[in-house]
Amino acid sequence: MKIAKGVVAVIVAVTSLLLVTACSGKDKAASSGGPSGAPAGTAAAPAKSAGAVEQLAAAAAKTGGGTYTFKVTSANATVDGAADPAGPTSTGKLVVTVDKTKVTFETLFTAGTYLVKISGLSVPGLDGRKWLRLDRTKLTGDDLLDAASVKDPTGLSDFPATVAEAGTADGRLFKGTLDLTKSSFTLVDDAAVKGLGDLAKVVPYEATVDEKGYLTSLKVNVPAYAQTKADQVTVTYAGFGAPLQAPSPSTSEVIDAPAAAYRLLNGQ
Repeated sequence: MKIAKGVVAVIVAVTSLLLVTACSGKDKAASSGGPSGAPAGTAAAPAKSAGAVEQLAAAAAKTGGGTYTFKVTSANATVDGAADPAGPTSTGKLVVTVDKTKVTFETLFTAGTYLVKISGLSVPGLDGRKWLRLDRTKLTGDDLLDAASVKDPTGLSDFPATVAEAGTADGRLFKGTLDLTKSSFTLVDDAAVKGLGDLAKVVPYEATVDEKGYLTSLKVNVPAYAQTKADQVTVTYAGFGAPLQAPSPSTSEVIDAPAAAYRLLNGQ
């Protein structure tokens, strides 16, 4: 699974490549597959509530309208990040362990400046000693490092378009289904949506909204398909309106990304 925008886009887009590199020859599907025993789905949604979809859309817009922190968890990794849409600036940090090898992937994205730092891999130029300055024109992914991604790293603006059913009894807990074919929402990549077939139109979710109207969590349970196991992806949001805590590397700590970095990011 991957989240296809901004910070999380780059992190999760290369996760499988990092795993392959760290495992040096192990089967890719075996190292990057979904969790065993992942929940198959959320509890049944209450009857569709009038205005529930609009409430969720308003909550997502409010959360994405200012600074916030986020945490994305799934079977294979945890991503911690923060965003300032007005900057625009976003940061992210992924930590994943493969065969007792811990790999850390950090990002610092601003308007026109994209820095990454990869630690834990024995790859020349990717030893974690320097921040690597990326040239957007050398990346092949259409959704990597664009201006919209920096402002909206977890794709909050895309979420409402995917909500097919929404119900709530109290205006705080929402349950329903997502139609992932309607938008490029970031929790599932295009290959997974295609692999899910009709199941992509009825993916169960739960969302919570706090008393101030912020979207504070979103849990999506993606069914199993083909050789990919079911996966549960949870995103939590906090720190609304707080100043963004971002790294500030000095000039001496930054170098232009070597060719190895682009090969990794482009899946070559």
